[in-house]
Amino acid sequence: MMHSPSTGINISRYFIMVVVGFIFMFAFDFIVHRNLLMDYYEQSKNLWRSDEEMQANFIVMMIRNLLLIGIIGYIFTRHFEDKGIMEGFRFGIPMGLLLAIMMGSSYIWMPVPFALALGWAMSGLGIGLGLGIIFSLIYKQ
Repeated sequence: MMHSPSTGINISRYFIMVVVGFIFMFAFDFIVHRNLLMDYYEQSKNLWRSDEEMQANFIVMMIRNLLLIGIIGYIFTRHFEDKGIMEGFRFGIPMGLLLAIMMGSSYIWMPVPFALALGWAMSGLGIGLGLGIIFSLIYKQ
């Protein structure tokens, strides 16, 4: 296994967990945003880009997600203790809460239904927990 000489990170495991985390987040976001929250998006459709514009920005969204997961994964590796799935929960809960606050707080500035903002917050919590668990199952020193 190859490790980074400057950080000690197991490079191959890091990249595997980022790829698996990316797939998880893509699927999770699809279920949440294209299915569970779609009615709320319809209620506030005057705020959103058209489907064509959304499709044009798809690659930007994918890059954003990859960068986000890469950074979260890096933070995980810096505090890795090899304590199994419970470590994933201990990491995922505060990371999920951070994402929940960041995602749900858009309600403060945007006239969206409260249920949509709550859905965003719950989605952030789910992503944080999911990534924490995934990372704890994949990453090894």
